[in-house]
Amino acid sequence: MNTQSLLRVGIAFGLLVSASACASTGVAIAPKTSSVRSDCPGGNADSEAALAAYRGCRTVHGDLSVSGVSNVAALAALESVSGVLSIAKTGTSSLAGLSNLRRVGALNIHSNPKLEDISALSTLHSARSVSFVENDELSSPVGLSGLSELDRLSLERTSFLNLSGLENLRRIGELRITKNAKLISLKALQGVTQVATLSIEQNRRVCGSLGLLGGLEAAPQVSVIRNNPTLFPFELKKLQTSSSVATQSAPSRGPARATRAALAAPRA
Repeated sequence: MNTQSLLRVGIAFGLLVSASACASTGVAIAPKTSSVRSDCPGGNADSEAALAAYRGCRTVHGDLSVSGVSNVAALAALESVSGVLSIAKTGTSSLAGLSNLRRVGALNIHSNPKLEDISALSTLHSARSVSFVENDELSSPVGLSGLSELDRLSLERTSFLNLSGLENLRRIGELRITKNAKLISLKALQGVTQVATLSIEQNRRVCGSLGLLGGLEAAPQVSVIRNNPTLFPFELKKLQTSSSVATQSAPSRGPARATRAALAAPRA
């Protein structure tokens, strides 16, 4: 046997001895694992450390509540949440980290004082419900263009100026637009053809002339429209049924309002 053959035999014998030693001392050689996990349980990620536990998760089964963190980068692999994904009371300025998210049961974005950008949600194509509440720096829902239908859309006490990002919505089961002090235009909802339940209340700047669900094929089954001082009764006719509630605050006096009222008045 030549020297090279002896060397190979020696190496093989050494490996066999090492493996036997590991087995006899109870030391296991850990298999290689991937950093990406297919399935993870829902939970409450209320700190950076708790959110880090979801790093690599592709699917979360159940609800996932995220709060008390400065960003959501740990969710970069996330594609689906079967329940509610709640992002509330965080310090994040964007949702960078959710660019792979495609499906959620519901999406709640509430009380994030620094949040300015949700464009990372552009890959989201399926959700039953979306809710925005009190995100002071977020001026529009740009980033939700992948959604075409929702069972529920709720916009309450937002800082939205307009609803850009919702242009592809076609059907909404329940649409609630309430107490949005800065909201001026609903034009982005012109493509919506069906709304079952509609509530537009206490939005002091919404302008009907910019578009007010003009694409509806029929009036909502239930409609509550009140205390929106910049909407006129004639702008609301298509949204009303016999069971509708439609009361408006007394319009303010001013040149622009007087002009609009004059245009709306019947000619003698």
